[in-house]
Amino acid sequence: MKLLSAKNDDGPEAITGDAANFREQHGLHKGSTLLSVLPGSRLQEVQRMLPIFESAMTRLQNSDPDLTVVIPTAQPGSVTRAVEALVAKWRVPVVLLPGASCAEKYNALTASNAALCTSGTAVLQTHLASVPCVAAYRAHPITEYFIRRRTKLQFISLPNILLNSAIIPEALFGACTAGQIVSYLRPLIDDEIVRKKQLLRAEELRDLLSPVTHEMSISSTMGSSSLENRIMPRKPSFVAASCILKLLEDRAHRIKAGSSL
Repeated sequence: MKLLSAKNDDGPEAITGDAANFREQHGLHKGSTLLSVLPGSRLQEVQRMLPIFESAMTRLQNSDPDLTVVIPTAQPGSVTRAVEALVAKWRVPVVLLPGASCAEKYNALTASNAALCTSGTAVLQTHLASVPCVAAYRAHPITEYFIRRRTKLQFISLPNILLNSAIIPEALFGACTAGQIVSYLRPLIDDEIVRKKQLLRAEELRDLLSPVTHEMSISSTMGSSSLENRIMPRKPSFVAASCILKLLEDRAHRIKAGSSL
């Protein structure tokens, strides 16, 4: 795997893998549609989201017979077993990557035309890799009720929250249906203008995160030449936590400055 700059040489870096090798390894020709599906890391998430994703993928395949799905999973366990059992029934061809390494995940993402994610740190990961995506989420009806009543967040995806803009389409709660997901995914696959619009905003996100990731990259490469080690600090969960802490710190400074006036 390699780190390559984004489209602009002066812009923030995107993490990219070896798309050509991934497609060759899995028998996928260059012109076929490959979609990364990231269903979540918790058992209940996977059990709730994958049936919806299956229906969405079947609809996409009706108009795109060459569609293939790639699903990286965590180390073998209950979640991976649930994913394997659920996708075994899919009509759409699926490339499963059980226990995928960080490099394998980015190879798959880079080879993909777009991604469909259960909302979480995976959404951030797709934008670090400069891959357009759709975020989706369903919860227990009672949980959804309290979220709607108690939260004031306009968005649920971290990139949308950080940029205060709906750069990533979100299919949430009652609107998380196969039809809604397909209506969001299809333009990202077929319309280059729509793709570029999201990817340009992804550059803004990487720019926002670059002070954090740059500092972490420097500390991580001290005494290590491993490429895997160099990208480990940019794992989405680590970046997300660091970025949230930075935002809270900035907010505290603003409040303190305001109170001293």
